[in-house]
Amino acid sequence: MKLDFGISTTTIVEEVKKNREGYSTLLNKLAEKELKGITTLRNFRLLVSSIFLIIVILLIAITYLAKKRQRITEDFIAN
Repeated sequence: MKLDFGISTTTIVEEVKKNREGYSTLLNKLAEKELKGITTLRNFRLLVSSIFLIIVILLIAITYLAKKRQRITEDFIAN
């Protein structure tokens, strides 16, 4: 069937299908990029928080050991 413009409806339907496939592909790529960005950001935050926790634990351990050594030294001097 041809329209008044001289273009057949099957041609229009084929173009619409082709464009829909193209747009779907672009949307999938965009969603994949956004998901990758979100995953990268989450992994970075997890890494930073893990490093922070390790540093805090090390500082607590170093402080504890330093005070323990100081107590041992004071006990040795007192005796």
